[in-house]
Amino acid sequence: MKTNRHGFVLLESLLAIGVLAYFLLAASGLAFIAKVGSGRAHQAELATWTAQEGIDALRSMSFASLANTETGSIAFANNRWALGTSGPQSIGNGITRAIRVMSVNRDASCNVVTSGGTVDPDSRALESTSSWTDAAGRAHSAVIATLRTQWENPQGTCFGPSTPQCDQVIIDFTTSGEWYGGKQLRSVYIINSGTTAVTIDRMALTWTNAQE
Repeated sequence: MKTNRHGFVLLESLLAIGVLAYFLLAASGLAFIAKVGSGRAHQAELATWTAQEGIDALRSMSFASLANTETGSIAFANNRWALGTSGPQSIGNGITRAIRVMSVNRDASCNVVTSGGTVDPDSRALESTSSWTDAAGRAHSAVIATLRTQWENPQGTCFGPSTPQCDQVIIDFTTSGEWYGGKQLRSVYIINSGTTAVTIDRMALTWTNAQE
């Protein structure tokens, strides 16, 4: 019995081409998915960076220049950042950024509250939002927020030296404090002598060293 060897060779070649085409198609699909995923990750990273840039710019401005705005913008000119009210602004790469500066309300104990209380003249809520739309038409946003205070020159009653929170914080450098080399003061203790928790956001220490 004679067999058609040429027919088998042709069939095997067609099967091999089909299998190869299947794997090439799968590989190209995976490559496309990886490219799309990488693009989304890059877009999200860029948006987060631009949102952080907005917060950093607001931190660099004077407290007096932080006027309340719901949809503001920032601009860099003359080696400084300035706050504008015409937002959101286009950043490029399909990203827009909106800046918000809001008043902060505090209760009688100077705690931040979302309802009630009174407006604290020494606090501003800052928010920077970067938004974009992906290739599938889905909207995304990256939001970074922080609290800004003018504790160095307070105009209200929540950051003065006689506030309850300040009165219960004791800086002890006499128990075991020692000078090293005339320039380093070590073993300084910050003690909370009250019954409520205190968060120290920033502290400035000044002293006169008689040895210098």
